[in-house]
Amino acid sequence: MAQKQPSSLNLLLEYSSSSESENECEDSTCAKVQNQKPKLPLPNELLDKYQSPDQVIDNPELHGGRIRSFPHERNSWATLVYIPLQRNLTNLFSLIQKELNSHCINVESIAEPHLSLSKKSQKPVSREKLETGFF
Repeated sequence: MAQKQPSSLNLLLEYSSSSESENECEDSTCAKVQNQKPKLPLPNELLDKYQSPDQVIDNPELHGGRIRSFPHERNSWATLVYIPLQRNLTNLFSLIQKELNSHCINVESIAEPHLSLSKKSQKPVSREKLETGFF
């Protein structure tokens, strides 16, 4: 007599359920986590010596005491437009500066006032647009 072949459904019933396998995996993971000892923190001397090349420490003294409004991002450059000021506007800025300084509000003049017309989400502007104009 020929042997009876098991049906596909019977073969599926022989497999363990997926939830049983997940529980086994979770139990072994939990055992590994419980056996791990907490790592000691690295000394500051090592942290200072081996900084990530992407990590930038901002020093406001390098740029007139100004503080960044958002952290530095590698390869992210500001887009600035310098527009010469008319003499009467420069004189107005000087008068405002003197008035504020007389009220103990320290304001420094900027050698080359500029506008930053870009936001991080608007970059990059193609060089062609800068050379030929936007219109």
